[in-house]
Amino acid sequence: MDNLTGLLTRKELEKTIKSSYSQYVMEVNIKHFMAINDCCGHYVGDEILKLFSNVLVTPTANPTLLSL
Repeated sequence: MDNLTGLLTRKELEKTIKSSYSQYVMEVNIKHFMAINDCCGHYVGDEILKLFSNVLVTPTANPTLLSL
């Protein structure tokens, strides 16, 4: 589990998917995220990741299978 977002890490998500037959995967790329970290600092980048993970979890029936 990722300490910052509370979501699965990529490795944990891949392991979960391999052990199940009916999973869906959606990959999300936050465009220009590195530029946000570079210009605004890692604190702002971390806050954006936390906010974005909350947006993903809210409408999801099973948030334990989310990864960012």
